[in-house]
Amino acid sequence: MFSRIVGAALFVTGLALRTWCIYLLARVLDLKELGQTRRPDEYVTHGPYAVVKHPAYWGSMMMISGLGMVVMGWMGVVLSLPAIPYFTGRAQSENRLREVTEKEKTMDFGLGDW
Repeated sequence: MFSRIVGAALFVTGLALRTWCIYLLARVLDLKELGQTRRPDEYVTHGPYAVVKHPAYWGSMMMISGLGMVVMGWMGVVLSLPAIPYFTGRAQSENRLREVTEKEKTMDFGLGDW
């Protein structure tokens, strides 16, 4: 019973965090075409993004673990562990893309001024 209460709290907290992140990202992302940025020079650096680099993925992992706990108890947390490498890979991929974008922006800026 205790694990279900903890799981429900974890799920709701993760859902709130993920919703907050989506709200903040809606200003930068074109939600009609996911992955296409309207303002590529602008990154979200306030709210949960000031504390953690990829808080939406943290929220997703909290939701998955919480749901597992509600349905299966503590074993649900163990079964949700494979989600960690998935979200870690996504975060690393986004970090590499951001680095490439930053390099291109710097190179374009430097060449365009001379």
